[in-house]
Amino acid sequence: MTTNMVAIDERERAKQSLNEALAQQRVEINMLLKEGALDSVLRNYEVGERIKRIEAQPEIYGAQGAKRLAKSMGMAVALFYQCVTLINTFSRADIKKMVRKPMNSGGSLTMAHLQSLCTLRQEHTGSIGKMLKLTYDESLSAEALADEVQRIRGRTPDDKLSKRGRKMLPPRSPAAGLSQMYKLSDNIIRRAPLFEKAVLKPLKTLSATECTPQMVATLDAAIKVQEDLADTAITAAKELRSSRDRIQGILDKAADKAADKAADKGGAKASKSGKAAKNDKVHEPAKAQEPAKDDKDDLVDLKRPKPAAKKKSPARKRQKLTPRLSKIRKVIVS
Repeated sequence: MTTNMVAIDERERAKQSLNEALAQQRVEINMLLKEGALDSVLRNYEVGERIKRIEAQPEIYGAQGAKRLAKSMGMAVALFYQCVTLINTFSRADIKKMVRKPMNSGGSLTMAHLQSLCTLRQEHTGSIGKMLKLTYDESLSAEALADEVQRIRGRTPDDKLSKRGRKMLPPRSPAAGLSQMYKLSDNIIRRAPLFEKAVLKPLKTLSATECTPQMVATLDAAIKVQEDLADTAITAAKELRSSRDRIQGILDKAADKAADKAADKGGAKASKSGKAAKNDKVHEPAKAQEPAKDDKDDLVDLKRPKPAAKKKSPARKRQKLTPRLSKIRKVIVS
């Protein structure tokens, strides 16, 4: 048999073992829990009254009636005992008053809130009223109230983790804090249109019956929170902008310094290249001094070979000698 089948079988056997009076209580309690769910404070209060009666009358319901009843319903008997603790701590009139009174956020006390307050009943009865006021004023969640109660009972020091969660800690680094701030702010901005549609516009058309002192108190609390949020956002934006300008200034200075260093390095390299070129010039062979223009015709260009002398042909020699011979003949004749 599977685990579920075994549980069902045990539940059926427990159900059959109930006497008539206890079986009738089982039917009525089951209806109460189904109708109002487990977190309905008033219905849980009524369940507590019935369980207390069953435990107080074993001659009618039998021994250990609460345990047998819980087993036949497939429930933990601790849930029944929590309901009994509730009626031992508060009267029905007190419960009705507390449940009907709204918190500043508009919410109501739940069974989880009252279970935390019940733990103060024996040792810290005087703190119950104080915790109730704090819950209404600050709209504490059930988890937040449980943490406060644990601190009163001395079981959770402020610097340690609580059973239901941990104390809010600062971000590990500025970068982590910026990430958290961005996510929270972005979440508010994205939800703003939803709030406008579901809250701001309907508030303008409230009927006369909906205009209550509690609504005014809730609006006052909401206005204060929004104003505080706006002031915080403006201050944060101013500080963030100042930090941003400072960091950008540091980056600009670092960039300028790197550029100057690169320029100095380039200048030194150019100077070194110029010096090397100058040294190369010193070691070059000296060029011959160019003569003046008037002396150029008297110089022989040694680089170019002299053109070979043209040989005179015999006929040309005879042509040159003929006038001379003619002159000689004339002299002799005369």
